[in-house]
Amino acid sequence: MKKIIRILNLDIHSLNNAEYKNFMERFFKLIPLKAVSGEGDRPSELRLLGEEENMTSDFVGISDEDKATFNADMLLLTDVVNQSRTNDNTALLLNLDKRRDPLVSFIINTTSIGRKSSNPAYAQACISLYNILKPYRGIQNIPMQQETAQIKGMLYDLDKPENKQKITLLHLDDTVSELRNVNDEFDALSSDRTNERAINAVGTAKEIRHRLNSQYDYITTTIFAHSIAVPSDEATLFITQLNQLIDETRTAYNLRKGITASNKNKGQGGDDERPGEL
Repeated sequence: MKKIIRILNLDIHSLNNAEYKNFMERFFKLIPLKAVSGEGDRPSELRLLGEEENMTSDFVGISDEDKATFNADMLLLTDVVNQSRTNDNTALLLNLDKRRDPLVSFIINTTSIGRKSSNPAYAQACISLYNILKPYRGIQNIPMQQETAQIKGMLYDLDKPENKQKITLLHLDDTVSELRNVNDEFDALSSDRTNERAINAVGTAKEIRHRLNSQYDYITTTIFAHSIAVPSDEATLFITQLNQLIDETRTAYNLRKGITASNKNKGQGGDDERPGEL
């Protein structure tokens, strides 16, 4: 009687998103393949996904559609996990907004105060520019995205040839240039953050993981069933390597939780990330 190798249990629900993603990526690469043209023949060795295009895992019950569905959800999960940088972007946006607000105030206040200058040319330049900038007073207090658009309009007005000379007379060239750079940086970073939100709308980590869990159960159960009904070296090797991966994942998880518990006891806090949370 041939020995039956069962697939070990793994509480994948307890893994954080990074651990889960790493496990599923490595699991995906273990699915056995053989050449399509080699009908009825066993490959001399296990081939991993992606090594050749003309390969199939249908002989262990896993179709190309199954693999494509799994891979698509893995790509979504990768995008969601990578959103961990979103918080950093938020902090950067707030910092950029704090930098541009005083620049706007300085430019407008300079023209306002300068209207009373004893230098006629300087005073006239300030009067002219202040009338142009008057509609932009208070834009520092409106929503940040609206402020970005208003600053673009303000800079457009100041870039007009008849106004550039006045900006130079008031020694505001460097201030205007800095405002332009900071506002452009804010605009670019804000656009990137909008893209991240669009990715997040496709599916939360919790929803994606729920789908992947079902696919993992289906794939492992199917290959195990084939290993019993139609024993093969490929299916046996898959189960053996998967069990090794499960053991490694358990060890890494227990080590992380042990370090976390130790840090909490020392008052250092810990990694409280749970599945579905970023």
